[in-house]
Amino acid sequence: MSYRIKQFLWAISANFKELDYSYVRSILNDYEFSLFKRLKKGEQLHSIKVSKDCVNLAKSKGINSESELKIFSKLGLLHDIGKLYYPLNIMTKSFLVLGKKISKNRISKFQNIKPIYIYYNHGDKAFDYLREDDYDKEFVEAIRGHHSIKSSKNILLCILKEADDMN
Repeated sequence: MSYRIKQFLWAISANFKELDYSYVRSILNDYEFSLFKRLKKGEQLHSIKVSKDCVNLAKSKGINSESELKIFSKLGLLHDIGKLYYPLNIMTKSFLVLGKKISKNRISKFQNIKPIYIYYNHGDKAFDYLREDDYDKEFVEAIRGHHSIKSSKNILLCILKEADDMN
């Protein structure tokens, strides 16, 4: 629970932190950057942290190719783009996180309520924003399944899930 309190405080303070847009610009194309800029600032900060952790985790697994590391960077930056469908404020998101924990995930039955729907399905909604033909199958699967797929041989998905869980 203390981890969730830390996350809440971090999200509240996000509006006062400076973003590393030069890092983001070096990874994303113009279309992707325009999507990224539409995320709430807290989500942008989270995505930058996830992106950098994806790279570090990939390196720790022996992946050192510049082109492969850029894919991991991009994956982290774009993994929550589906949240553009219905942005959640910090209070709603906190309620959902706590509600999921307290209800032992039973709130997932109420996906007819938009905030609950997007909380559980933002990975799938990201697919609506990202053009399928611009990304390979593993990349799309990683973004779509980073909360729903429990195990996979897809290294992109495994690293993204681990990096996202760290943040």
